[in-house]
Amino acid sequence: MGVKEGVDFKDPEVLQQIYIGAMEVFGGVIVVPSEYHPCGWDWIDFSNVEDILTHNFDICEISKGIYDDHAYADLTLKEILVLTKGRFLFEINCDVGWEE
Repeated sequence: MGVKEGVDFKDPEVLQQIYIGAMEVFGGVIVVPSEYHPCGWDWIDFSNVEDILTHNFDICEISKGIYDDHAYADLTLKEILVLTKGRFLFEINCDVGWEE
């Protein structure tokens, strides 16, 4: 499940809803497309986030810190979603085709 077509994923209210959904229902993480991992996606961990609108994700919050460097490191959720064109999932249990 990701941002529906026509929903402004840059809107602070939408970002808050993503955060709430992840924290209350989906174990505090979302999945985003990534060229860094062979499976094509990475986990973004919200467990240390106090303010989703201003939080810059540390490298250790991306796929449990398995990388030395990542394009999403030091970015906010809004900036990450801009890079992913709003594509994210609350959970994953199969291969994902991120094509539009």
